[in-house]
Amino acid sequence: MAGIGKLMLLFLPIQALAIFAWSALGAFLGLMTRRFMAMALLYGFIVEMGIGRIPTNINTLSIIRNLKTLLSHNASLQSAFHWAEASATVSLVAIGLATVVFLAAASFLFTFKEYHHTTEMQK
Repeated sequence: MAGIGKLMLLFLPIQALAIFAWSALGAFLGLMTRRFMAMALLYGFIVEMGIGRIPTNINTLSIIRNLKTLLSHNASLQSAFHWAEASATVSLVAIGLATVVFLAAASFLFTFKEYHHTTEMQK
C-alpha cells in the first residue's frame, strides 16, 4: 500500500500538468482549423511518435516524453517500463513552456478572428 501512495503522490501532479498542456494544445488546434481532430492526429504522429522517439535533444518537444521523464523518478515505474531517469527540471520547463506557447498562440488566433474587421463586419 505504501508503494501505491508514493506513486499517487507522483502521478496526480504530473497528470495535472498533462491536462493543462493537452488542453492548451487542443484550444490552439481548435482555433486554428475546423478539422482539429485531423490536426491532432497529425501532431501526434509527427511530434509525439516521430520526434519524441529520436534519441537526441529534439525529443524534448514531445509532451509524452517529458511526462515519462517525470514519472521515471519512481523506481517501480522505471524498472517496469525501462525508462531512463533524466532531469525533472528540463521536463517541467518544457511542459510549462509548451502550455504557455500553445495558450499564447490560441489567444492570438482568438483575438485575430474575433476582432478582425472585414468589410462585412463594418456594415
